Amino acid sequence: MLSVVIPAHLEEKRLAGPLKKLVELLASRKISFEVVLVTDEQDQTASVARRVFPRVRLLVARHSEGKGAALNRGFAVAKGDVWSFYDADGATAPEAFLDALAALRHADVVIGSRYVGAARVRRPWYRDWSRRVYHFLVQWLFGLRFADTQCGFKVFKAAAARSVLSRMQSKGFEWDVEFLWRCKKRGLTVLELPVAWHSVPGGPVEAAKIRSAVTLLAHTVALRFSR
Repeated sequence: MLSVVIPAHLEEKRLAGPLKKLVELLASRKISFEVVLVTDEQDQTASVARRVFPRVRLLVARHSEGKGAALNRGFAVAKGDVWSFYDADGATAPEAFLDALAALRHADVVIGSRYVGAARVRRPWYRDWSRRVYHFLVQWLFGLRFADTQCGFKVFKAAAARSVLSRMQSKGFEWDVEFLWRCKKRGLTVLELPVAWHSVPGGPVEAAKIRSAVTLLAHTVALRFSR
């Protein structure tokens, strides 16, 4: 079974469409799956998820503790033998799940990438500039040679990644870097998969993009020197 963990903070306006497309795709391909949505009480995201997909497993906190904290909570209750996470805005086309599940025959972890092979990306210029700065920093600090650590689409074998996830401590957007860093240290095979991706307007990060970028940089540097 495939477990899809979706971290969602203030996503009541963007969640319905992507969640509906994801559920319909997986059901049409007769893939056994569960959706674990981790959110908080600050808006109606949980109600939207329940309306779109009544079988959704909801984990609702009083306040948001960050993307990483939400993922850690979600994977702690995941029941599948394949685990994944998917951004609530559906920026990555859900068809990527089909390619990723096939690619798991040759890898322990498959990560969506917007910058390899036949990937197709639509995003504002300033996000590409900030991505290049962050990419350089991650390569320098962690020695991770992936073209894209931050794409909100990752799929992995639960048996291989469970020991990595049990050690995760990051609570913010630096979670992806810590996860890949620990995978590297454990010797897991990680494959980058080109995906179709587009920037989706709105959402809490877009509303505070400068503050979010600065916070990500600070937390990533702290991660390297505190672990």
